[in-house]
Amino acid sequence: MDKYIELIKIGGKKILSYKGLITTLIIKNYIYIFLQYSLWLSIKENSSINIDIKNILVYFIIIRSVNSVNFNLSQYMSYDVKNGNIVGILTKPITVEKYYFFDILGNTIAKVLAILIPNILIALFLIGKFNIFFIFKLIIIIIGSYVLNFVIELILGTFSFFTQSIWGIESLKSIFMLILSGSFFPIEYYPEWSKKMLDYNPFVYIYGKIADFILYEKNFLKILFFQTFFVLILFCVYKSIFKLCLKKISINGG
Repeated sequence: MDKYIELIKIGGKKILSYKGLITTLIIKNYIYIFLQYSLWLSIKENSSINIDIKNILVYFIIIRSVNSVNFNLSQYMSYDVKNGNIVGILTKPITVEKYYFFDILGNTIAKVLAILIPNILIALFLIGKFNIFFIFKLIIIIIGSYVLNFVIELILGTFSFFTQSIWGIESLKSIFMLILSGSFFPIEYYPEWSKKMLDYNPFVYIYGKIADFILYEKNFLKILFFQTFFVLILFCVYKSIFKLCLKKISINGG
């Protein structure tokens, strides 16, 4: 347990060592929310579509909240592979995935306190939902979202063992996130046929479904089921790929 706590402390110190970073992230957070609000207000004023501005505001507050704590682990892993740090990590008495999970947890906790909690409180105030059981369910699926994103990032990070740069893979991930996660465009405005397709991809359970839940308080068990399902399946995929990575290290390293 001590080694995990130490990793969390190190992760927290990393983000706090950059003076003004937390303040910059907070300012960036509210600028993003303001720009989304202004954009959708303009769309409402110049469109015949019935748009609930309060719901849109809450939706993107939640999207930003979740996005703020999700860590771009694949780039972090890629850096460790390139400079050889991965060898030292592999010799530690914990698995690679546990090392990275607890290493970035300190970073995550700082962002939870600075951005996630204030944003959630603002969203709850706007929709007037302060039911304890509802908040508990929201926390559960936000944690599920975080873990699901972590596993996807683990998979992407393993590709750095096979290629000099994962820029192309990162770009592809960004496209999938843009189209399939509901982070760019609210799910309720997608065509009906595409809504059904979205239900069966992991990205929407990181962002869009979380925002939908806080607005309409429905499908909690469905969201939790698919988050768990995708985490288990994708973690198995990660372990399979990582075995190949270890073989590659063994062959190259002699």
